[in-house]
Amino acid sequence: MGREILQHTKELAETMHLDVLYGDTDSRFVNSNASELSEALRISNEFKVVNEQYRKLEIDFDAIFQHLLLLQKKKYAAVKVWNGAETSIEVKGLDMKRREYCTLSENVSQFVLERILFGVVTEIVVEQIHDYLTCVGENVRGGTYRLD
Repeated sequence: MGREILQHTKELAETMHLDVLYGDTDSRFVNSNASELSEALRISNEFKVVNEQYRKLEIDFDAIFQHLLLLQKKKYAAVKVWNGAETSIEVKGLDMKRREYCTLSENVSQFVLERILFGVVTEIVVEQIHDYLTCVGENVRGGTYRLD
């Protein structure tokens, strides 16, 4: 039944001329193409019509992402929008969330993600990341940064 409901949500998105970016056994990521939060919320509420046909499972809205970096199944980073203006980075399934990595690795991963998710011009973002990684590499080789 879960698969049927998710298939129904995919079909509904397509009839609304929306792109389904990703779907798996328990979720769908849909591009609303909305520039305003209120519009994205309105569109998400339209999916609740699916709940009228099913009683055992329910489709529910989880989050609005302003930007999404989808790497693999269940592996993504996104800018999550809260209350219209507040944002935070949500990371799922990426290695940077693992505890066995050193602080430097966490900091570098965070820097790179922020540039990718909040950057405007691709060429500038790539240059910023390259310059940062070059500097980090020099500092590691020079003994300025510790790897523990």
